[in-house]
Amino acid sequence: KKDNERLQDEVKKMGRENKETELKKKEIETKLAQAEERVLLEEEKLSRTQSELDDMQRQLEQKQAEVNTLQTSKLELESELKKTKTELDSIHEKEVARKSFCGIMSTFS
Repeated sequence: KKDNERLQDEVKKMGRENKETELKKKEIETKLAQAEERVLLEEEKLSRTQSELDDMQRQLEQKQAEVNTLQTSKLELESELKKTKTELDSIHEKEVARKSFCGIMSTFS
């Protein structure tokens, strides 16, 4: 009889332990599902951020190309300006020489 009671107590104890284990298992599964959901949200956020970064990189490359084009145009304009100044200086020198020559010639007449 005592063995039977002990066995029944043992069965009850094992039943309680089994219920506790099942509760812990469900708790852990819930926490795992929540963690997986947070990971998915973070992955989505990361993906959006990476897309934004890629867009910014493309914009940066486009702006750099614009800067390069503007620098090339600036150099071409500076070269043209230098050439124009040289031509202007040459014309001015010719005018000065002509006026000087005319001045000299007027003293002989």
